[in-house]
Amino acid sequence: PGDIVLVESPSYFPMLAGLKRKNLSVVEIYSHPRAGIDPEQFLHLVRTHSIRAALLMGSHHYPTGVTYTEQVMRRIVEIARQHQVLIIENDMFADLSYDGDRQPSFKLYDPSDIVVQFGSFMATLPAAYGLGWIIAGTHTRRLMTHQYMHGLNSGDSVAQHAVAEFLSTRSQDRHLRKLRTTLQGRMERGLELIARHFPRECMVAPPSGGFMCWVRGPTRFDASEALLQAVESDFSFLPG
Repeated sequence: PGDIVLVESPSYFPMLAGLKRKNLSVVEIYSHPRAGIDPEQFLHLVRTHSIRAALLMGSHHYPTGVTYTEQVMRRIVEIARQHQVLIIENDMFADLSYDGDRQPSFKLYDPSDIVVQFGSFMATLPAAYGLGWIIAGTHTRRLMTHQYMHGLNSGDSVAQHAVAEFLSTRSQDRHLRKLRTTLQGRMERGLELIARHFPRECMVAPPSGGFMCWVRGPTRFDASEALLQAVESDFSFLPG
């Protein structure tokens, strides 16, 4: 409690509630909808704050849709290693690239276990099979101890066996190809509608995968007020 965690702004908002429940302090770093975070800004914040961990999402970022470049990821990992800041990487949407290639990740450029990566089937399989996993390296024993001490034992062995069989038959590959094509088609249709109906002052950052894109409204646009109006018309968006 009281330790400082670095998060992207905007960021995967469900985790913010978890940080608040654990009484952790938050420092924000701006994530640009086209370029992502600036490594030099990351270095500045690490040097000026006692940051213990950084929660980052480099592939098909939620909610901007941006994928960080290889150079940015390498530099961020190197800074984290030099200053002993643990990176907790949210890699849940890395399989949803429109071109079919899995995107690079912070973990890929991590020779010293400064990155703990977690992923999930949440975005690719039905809810009952939305299992997650953690690639923790030297942190594995400590995480498993924490899991058992807090009664977080998994009771989903049937679902685990079902997913394992699904993966072993390579059905996941066919499923992902179909899913990526569907998502890309829906995104292209959505961007087309935005270009046709939104004010000209709006700027959109087209994503390379996933199901989120970031729209910047006019200067005086009130996203929270617009959300209330949108809900009355049976649709919603994430205000930021």
